[in-house]
Amino acid sequence: MTPYDFEKHSQRDGPRKWKDHIWVILNDEKVPLSKTCLIEYYKLGYNEASTSYRGKRVFHRDEFVTCSSCKKDRRFSLRTKEDCMIYHAAYADKEWKCSDKPNDKITCGDDEERKGRKGYRGCPRASKCKGCKSCSCFGCLKCRFKDCNCRLCLDFMQNAEP
Repeated sequence: MTPYDFEKHSQRDGPRKWKDHIWVILNDEKVPLSKTCLIEYYKLGYNEASTSYRGKRVFHRDEFVTCSSCKKDRRFSLRTKEDCMIYHAAYADKEWKCSDKPNDKITCGDDEERKGRKGYRGCPRASKCKGCKSCSCFGCLKCRFKDCNCRLCLDFMQNAEP
């Protein structure tokens, strides 16, 4: 059972509170898991499929890439591994154009997203978040790739625990 499933089963909400809701008997005393050394052995964190850990929660916020020909910012919603891969390739390509976006039929002639709308990037905590621990990912198997040679992916793959 994953921590997310446990939270759902216990009907207690709150992000990352599951460690306080699991009790361990230690020297005939009931102690929350978070206060024991057992939690050090829990390695589900960022190296596993984080979507099962966090359930349906979004933790990759929307990002923008600027078109090299029309200089308009285009939104990339990072909900799946494929979405992350498309954004990763577009961000690395210095000559990226609006027509290169595979799933959307966007051209340079289309209007840019309104400035007021650009502030909303998909954070579950605050609508106009500029980047917090809930929506900013600093590396996981969903947004870093083994076959990529960029510095971010190489560093993550070298330092990630198996």
